[in-house]
Amino acid sequence: MDNDNTLSSPHNGSQLADLAYSAWAGWLADLIGAQGDGTYAMQMANMEDFRTQIEQEPLAYYNDYYTLGGTDWGPLFSSNWLGGTYLSQFGSNDGVVTTESSRLPNGHELAIGEWNHTSIRTGEVFPIFEQYLMAEQPLDISPLAARHVDKNTESVNQWVHGGQLDEGDANELSIAVEKDVKKISLHLMTSNRLSDIRLIDPSGDEVIPKVKTNINKDGIFAGAMSHYIILEEPLAGEWSITMDVNQDEAYLLLADYAAAPIIERNEVSASKENYHVEVDHNQVQQDTVKATYNITQSSNPKNSEVYSVKGLNINLSDTIIFEETDEVYNITIDVEGFTETGEVFNRTIIDSVYAD
Repeated sequence: MDNDNTLSSPHNGSQLADLAYSAWAGWLADLIGAQGDGTYAMQMANMEDFRTQIEQEPLAYYNDYYTLGGTDWGPLFSSNWLGGTYLSQFGSNDGVVTTESSRLPNGHELAIGEWNHTSIRTGEVFPIFEQYLMAEQPLDISPLAARHVDKNTESVNQWVHGGQLDEGDANELSIAVEKDVKKISLHLMTSNRLSDIRLIDPSGDEVIPKVKTNINKDGIFAGAMSHYIILEEPLAGEWSITMDVNQDEAYLLLADYAAAPIIERNEVSASKENYHVEVDHNQVQQDTVKATYNITQSSNPKNSEVYSVKGLNINLSDTIIFEETDEVYNITIDVEGFTETGEVFNRTIIDSVYAD
């Protein structure tokens, strides 16, 4: 019997892979090659189906598996740090993989430490697992109890948007900020460096943003140029951002709101083909809330359907019909409406489902 170590491997998938196949990431993903066999395999739904099949095999744990996971994101504005900010809505992570996903149900977890995904895979943790590689007999570590990787119960406080940028056009995008948002972090990815970024606040005044720019060297969006802006205590209302490009481009914007969560997401059931979104009725005007669903077959983006649901009773839900079986579908849901104090809000849920 052999001892095998997995270094923060996405045994249960990575939500960054779901992001890469989302409705808003298509333009940028096409330019930088973010969609491929590896990314496809790491979609949460695909890995959930794989685990369901493999865990039933009698020799699945013939070898002893020892796992490690990380909770650090690396230097500020690094690739892992930017990935970590997105993954933070799903729990602790190393910038690419959550600690929950790094675990095997019947594996042996050696450690969860303050490592980022790059430091784990480049050997920093070797002293942690060296003794297990050399052991002739399995060491006495109790297997982890089977865990459900719950990707649909965390609060959602992010808005995602993306598309094409045309040379010579204004390329203006509106960003809604509701009252009592303490901070909004804007992570803007493009395939090349933007020539200029301009911000206009709700009162019509231009705000000179402090933009941190770097190239993503690792991860699913490797090769993309990241532009990062933090707005402290932003004015409530409609902001606008203008992106100037020197050539035809594409962008993916991740807006993270430091505020009380407005919506939560609940489990999607592939067997019942139902997705349920719950809105905090204390914060919103319920008759204004609308959810727009974009359901896309990951292996065939042309097979896509868009439809909307209005939330008359706070809860937003709709039946999802999958045309193909044994396929992964990306679910991108944009939720919008008015808060109780009258400001527009926008939030995005991104997930995947395996239609069997």
